[in-house]
Amino acid sequence: MTEERGLSEILKDGKQSHVVFCSSQPLATFYAVFSTVLRQPTGHYLLHHDPNTEAFIHLMKAVDPDKIQFI
Repeated sequence: MTEERGLSEILKDGKQSHVVFCSSQPLATFYAVFSTVLRQPTGHYLLHHDPNTEAFIHLMKAVDPDKIQFI
């Protein structure tokens, strides 16, 4: 089962007393990443994180089995 929810709804649910959840920054990051990925056409993608750039990731799409391009 899946459910479509907005970031504000998720954060509101996380503030309920019976929910032990207090990580809005990581959740906002995931939301931004997945929102970007969902806007892309169907295909094979790779999210690449370079430890030297820490907060940044590269979204790469396979255009040819032997090549990957940065988006």
